[in-house]
Amino acid sequence: MKKLKKILDAWFDGMKYKGVKTPPLATIYELIDIYNGVNKTTINSEVISILSFCGIKYRVKGIGWEVLR
Repeated sequence: MKKLKKILDAWFDGMKYKGVKTPPLATIYELIDIYNGVNKTTINSEVISILSFCGIKYRVKGIGWEVLR
């Protein structure tokens, strides 16, 4: 989660993070919900690629993915 926090801070400061393409604002807000612990199932594949880059585990649930805590 520390790596996700660094990435989110960089995006909100208007910077780019090496190795990750800057996603749309809706995707950033979905990542913030995941960081804050909101249990939700995501269907956004960009979120999953960023979570795997950060080393955060997830599993398939229904038509989307669920973050494992």
